[in-house]
Amino acid sequence: MLDPATDQILSVCEGPTEAGRCARAETSPYVCQGLRLVGARGTPENAVSFTVNETVPGRCPLAWIDEPIQS
Repeated sequence: MLDPATDQILSVCEGPTEAGRCARAETSPYVCQGLRLVGARGTPENAVSFTVNETVPGRCPLAWIDEPIQS
């Protein structure tokens, strides 16, 4: 998790559980809110980079990566 203005690393997370949950984000304040998430090399999130604008309590913003595309 990076500061979007300076690219300074502020925190590191393990990403979502298989159920898409985040143990660190059960209630506010949400650690990643407003930060830029960058996926680490060798993970399913590799090369993913986005700023967390909205959060859902308990749900990891990276959880959508493993979800099937809805048509």
